[in-house]
Amino acid sequence: MNEFTLENFEQIWARVQGAAAPEPVDPEAELLRFLEQEAECAVFECCLAGRCPGLDGLYQGTCRRFRALREEHFLRTGERFSPAQSCCVLQRSLLQDLRKDYLKAKERAEQYAAAAGAARDGELCALYGTLSRETAEHMEKVKKIIRRLLDAG
Repeated sequence: MNEFTLENFEQIWARVQGAAAPEPVDPEAELLRFLEQEAECAVFECCLAGRCPGLDGLYQGTCRRFRALREEHFLRTGERFSPAQSCCVLQRSLLQDLRKDYLKAKERAEQYAAAAGAARDGELCALYGTLSRETAEHMEKVKKIIRRLLDAG
């Protein structure tokens, strides 16, 4: 085996720098983690939409992302994903819950972008790139809703 291939560059570079090599990411575990996060977000936004009917569009967008991840998870593992019953619930005022949704979306968008850059599988790279863009758009929609609610008093 030629250890000077591009595939092994990160490990070699880490050795040269005297740092531990980054642990490889298990694509199925990462996919499952994203799937669980989107499921939790979908449950949360469903509850938000119940409190404020104008938020239905946000919930639908999250459901689309959840379905894309669920499909990819099934194709890769053959396992059907079922969301945990202990998903988060609303806890504060509508504005505070929207803020929580915004911060979670921001975190997920960053995670998807990082995963897209690190993915070795072309399909996962494309999926995570798309999800990163969609989640960033989602985040901006939540921000606009917050702005409108704050302006309304």
